[in-house]
Amino acid sequence: MIKKSKMSISNMLFVVAIAIGVVTLFLTIFMQDLSSTFNIIMSIVFIALICVPLLLNAIFRFHLPDYISIFYYIFIMLSTLAGTIYGLYNYFEYYDIILHGLSGVLLAGLGLYLNNYLNNKCKSVVFVVLFIIGIAVIGGVLWELWEYFGDEFLGLNSQRHTDINGVAYVGHAALADTMYDLLSDLLGAVLFSIGYGINIVYKKKN
Repeated sequence: MIKKSKMSISNMLFVVAIAIGVVTLFLTIFMQDLSSTFNIIMSIVFIALICVPLLLNAIFRFHLPDYISIFYYIFIMLSTLAGTIYGLYNYFEYYDIILHGLSGVLLAGLGLYLNNYLNNKCKSVVFVVLFIIGIAVIGGVLWELWEYFGDEFLGLNSQRHTDINGVAYVGHAALADTMYDLLSDLLGAVLFSIGYGINIVYKKKN
């Protein structure tokens, strides 16, 4: 008798995300409130980003662990879909900071995976923690560069350099968003690292 394999949480999230992405693409094309060239492009980008883990596995046999895939799908849905297309960045003041914290967790998880994938011979918990925090911080810096160039060349306001009335922030206030984002990335990575350290200690004791 053949046993039916259960669909993993990451696979379920993938199916849900694709379904929402297709519906959103339809809405951005035909609904007046959402219809714009930018939203149509972002809907297509969203669907493409959701397919990245699947493509990595299909092309390079690079299979991400379920916990990374789950965080990835959640992050892409909250940032690209809910944040950019449906405008939650504009409705909630601290939405961007929360997402940067989540991205810190995601990047730290990716750092842990890379450490294991590279078969790092150094088993020091301190080294692994520094490695995964370093990966998260580098990822956060690269993301801020992406936001800067998006603001510069696409006319976006990802780094919140202007207020809701279009008035540009000056001096210290102009740096606040970038610094809060980087701090959130770091905090997310530190929280992941603490969880990793607790898990290692628990395994050693048992």
